[in-house]
Amino acid sequence: LNSNSFEEKKETDFPYYIKLLLANDTKKAYQELRNVSPCYKGLENEAVQIAYNFADFGAFAKALEWSKCGVDVPVEKRMEWYFETNQLKELKKVYKEHLSKNPKDYKIKNHMATLMLYSSDVLGAAEIVMGMPLNKVDSNILKAIDREVKEMDLKQQTTFYKLYIELLEPSTTKEIVS
Repeated sequence: LNSNSFEEKKETDFPYYIKLLLANDTKKAYQELRNVSPCYKGLENEAVQIAYNFADFGAFAKALEWSKCGVDVPVEKRMEWYFETNQLKELKKVYKEHLSKNPKDYKIKNHMATLMLYSSDVLGAAEIVMGMPLNKVDSNILKAIDREVKEMDLKQQTTFYKLYIELLEPSTTKEIVS
């Protein structure tokens, strides 16, 4: 298509125009789609790609809107986007819904524990980890929990120790007890 007929497509066949942009110029596609309603007629099959495109440009709220167009965006991505938009209530809802159907999805449990740590919810992360076989827990999460506990004041450390002693390094438990 020459540039005149390409721009003409914007007026005559907007979905086709967007499909071309998604394939050839994601930044322009992002700009063109910013004010387009999610699930725009004719773009339903591109909704996943559009959601990812918005996320690539940091527009996580828009990514979430497009991810709800009856398409299958991986739960891990939706969780990240809810986290990025500080919609922790929705994040927890999506997580619980997923686990109700997939109770042994340790990858998602590890991912949620990581997100909890990012939001400084060490107890929330520990609670998730305690519900998993230790050999399924990402070792980096255990190290991060241990580091976070070392930074707590003594009262918080003691509370954590009573609830989640199994998650702490022996050297850390020794410091708390002494």
